Amino acid sequence: MFVAALLPPPQLAQLKRALGPDHRVETAADWKSLYKLLREGLFDLSIVDPALNGSMELSSVETLLSYFPSTPVAVYTRLSPAGARAVTRLSQSGVVEIVLSPYDDSETRLRGVVERVGGDPLAREMIGRISPSLRMLDLELSRAVTQLFREPTHFQSALDLAAATRLSRRSLYRQCESAGLASPRMLVLGARLLRGYALLRNPGHSLESIAKTLRFRSQRAFSERMREVVGELANSVRRRVPQEEFLDRLERRLRPGGRYDVN
Repeated sequence: MFVAALLPPPQLAQLKRALGPDHRVETAADWKSLYKLLREGLFDLSIVDPALNGSMELSSVETLLSYFPSTPVAVYTRLSPAGARAVTRLSQSGVVEIVLSPYDDSETRLRGVVERVGGDPLAREMIGRISPSLRMLDLELSRAVTQLFREPTHFQSALDLAAATRLSRRSLYRQCESAGLASPRMLVLGARLLRGYALLRNPGHSLESIAKTLRFRSQRAFSERMREVVGELANSVRRRVPQEEFLDRLERRLRPGGRYDVN
């Protein structure tokens, strides 16, 4: 899990202790540097303290939610009269979790928050959609495909998927075909484009920054791969394709052997 944090030193230290070596925390010094982190990297969760500078900066949290809606936001702040008044507004704004120090920020609680609400919700949705096929794979390959959708930048090709499973390329393709899945190449590409679609919903991301974050050769390459898989260039997808329709199109490419409801 990759976490972007804007927190005062005591809360940051508590968060790092809670997460240990299993999760990576990138720290920002101020709101501007946090926005820069999110534009240039791929994060599963932002954890912020709106009272970092002594006053409750609710507008900064709302800007964060508006510019980067694909990245869940949790608030971790000290309990105070100002903080108590802000809880309702923050919850209504789209903050996924509020942790109050020093009363409910044990290491167990913090780790649970990150592991429960962090990550791309679209990836969770797609994993659920293709789960009938995943259950037909060897356990090791099923876990690797699940990891692929959760961490798509760790995989650039079918060879990376094969390496994660210690299967031969031939066995990898055979298992996917038997389970009604697309080729390993298409699975890897689809997982990267799914995260790309999530980032396209962020006003804070340009096509160029998305292509760079997802390790495509260029903005043009990203856009052309989007057309190959879902039928439209990236700019058109951003303007015209709602979330459910995108998921439907992608599912049909990733699980061509599946059964779908006909409306």
